[in-house]
Amino acid sequence: MDLYDLCCDDIKKDYDFVKYIIMKYKNEIDFICKVADYYLENSCDELNRCELAIMMLTFTNKKDIKKYQEYKMILNTIYNNKRLEIEMGKITTNNDSIGLGFLVIFDSYSKSKIVLDFYAKMMIKSIFSDNNINLEKMLHQEFNSKEELNKVGINNYLINFISIYDSMLADYLSKNIKLLKFLSKKIEKIKDNWELYNLKIEKSKYDLMFIKVHEYMERIEADCMFDETSLIYYIGVKLGIIDKIIKYDIVNSHIANDIISSLDINFYEDVLKTSFIDRMLYNNVKQIISNIVLDNYSKCEDDSKGKILEFKKK
Repeated sequence: MDLYDLCCDDIKKDYDFVKYIIMKYKNEIDFICKVADYYLENSCDELNRCELAIMMLTFTNKKDIKKYQEYKMILNTIYNNKRLEIEMGKITTNNDSIGLGFLVIFDSYSKSKIVLDFYAKMMIKSIFSDNNINLEKMLHQEFNSKEELNKVGINNYLINFISIYDSMLADYLSKNIKLLKFLSKKIEKIKDNWELYNLKIEKSKYDLMFIKVHEYMERIEADCMFDETSLIYYIGVKLGIIDKIIKYDIVNSHIANDIISSLDINFYEDVLKTSFIDRMLYNNVKQIISNIVLDNYSKCEDDSKGKILEFKKK
């Protein structure tokens, strides 16, 4: 290793030599970092620099956190610069048919599988980050159950999904399935928590419903026969969701059964027939509850302030 310092610059910048030294002394972290850093700082060869940084990222992982982060930053810079170059090229040529541009990567770096694999995984991550895609949410929107997902197959689903953004990348991944392993593991965890996720979403909807109804009831200034809690429970009975309302009504959980037993359905129906104000209040609150609990709230996020007709005392 001491002989390395005696080598001339040309040898220190000879990639085959550098690669040989690093592979031979891969457990001597300080030494190989010194060798790699000199090459990375003094070479302009994109392919070799990228390949070397990938190797060093592997060798320093869990052994030298500081150097690991440095090589990770170098690779992120290399990747982002290449993505920018591709996007600028698409604008210049007015050609948007190559997706993320894996075709360019394949043509440029086909001699190095390690580099192709690196760009493939980075582009997969870019698909999710650039489009703000939540994998768990997306799967639940597209499949009613994990059994439906199993029928399609995780890898088949991922390749078809990725092909929407870059067909060349999808084709490469279909021949290198191992590159999808990190996503497949995430999906397996999502499948394990499938029912738990549904319960979490359901709870969030009911929590939001209670908040929105309360905010609406706080704003109105009219003499009504209905109080907030009884009205919610009555509407819950009418919509067939009373069990869920009881389940998620944390504030009144200790008296939920008393509220149910005190509900006089006939009284409420008589009031709705004779009182315009109470009927309007009922319809407005029912709309808030239906929009949030039974439909997609994102489609009507502010119905309680917009479409709903409010009334105030003059």
